[in-house]
Amino acid sequence: MEAAESTEKEDWARLTAEQFFQGYSDSDSIYDKLSCRRQSLDDVEE
Repeated sequence: MEAAESTEKEDWARLTAEQFFQGYSDSDSIYDKLSCRRQSLDDVEE
């Protein structure tokens, strides 16, 4: 593995951890709505 690739993976891991520990905010609720919409479509297709 090249040094640049290793650094990039470390950067992504750090960013992921930082965002995860920031918690859930009101702006994240859009993803809940998308998930519910997809589930509704799946129910109709069955």
